[in-house]
Amino acid sequence: MNVQTLEDMLRAPGVYIKGSRRSLLGLSVEARGPGLVCEFGVGSARTLNLIAEQIAPEPVYGFDVFTGLPEDWREGFDQGMFAVNTSEIDFADNTLIYSGLFKDTIPAFLHDTGTQPIGFLHVDCDLYSSTRTVLFELRKRLINGTVIQFDEFWKYPGYEEHEIKAFAEFLNETGMACDVLARTSGVAEREFDRQQAAFILR
Repeated sequence: MNVQTLEDMLRAPGVYIKGSRRSLLGLSVEARGPGLVCEFGVGSARTLNLIAEQIAPEPVYGFDVFTGLPEDWREGFDQGMFAVNTSEIDFADNTLIYSGLFKDTIPAFLHDTGTQPIGFLHVDCDLYSSTRTVLFELRKRLINGTVIQFDEFWKYPGYEEHEIKAFAEFLNETGMACDVLARTSGVAEREFDRQQAAFILR
């Protein structure tokens, strides 16, 4: 598996296409496998709260450092961008927040949740390093039927070096396979609604 193969899968005839990241998110959550629901990259909690509303009263586990990108991402998106003040965020009642770097908070999450698998994973990590940390630290919880939606997967300058690269490495190194669930449209009105893709692990 490599970046080009994943791109070819997304461009294949018959791939289901949604018009926005919000509509894709709803589909992905609905299609989730058995287990926990997690979002990595909470930011202002907009998508976290959408997920929480859809699955209530089940909990959603949200992870973010909240001080912004831990390193530079791409041009115009420098370290510290996307910093938010958590006191100003209205988190849904059924959200559980792990605040800190992913490498520091995932061990606590794994301890807290026993051996439960992850049914849906929303990866809004942007960075290669962060995405790789999430996928590999959670690898024993990602099973046949887990749905993973990536928020900045492709179709922006330099995407080949970030979420899509980490996912290709994860599939290669774990021996897992995936099917495309759906992606957003390449002609969506907003640029940031063109970059999402969702997969089902096999």
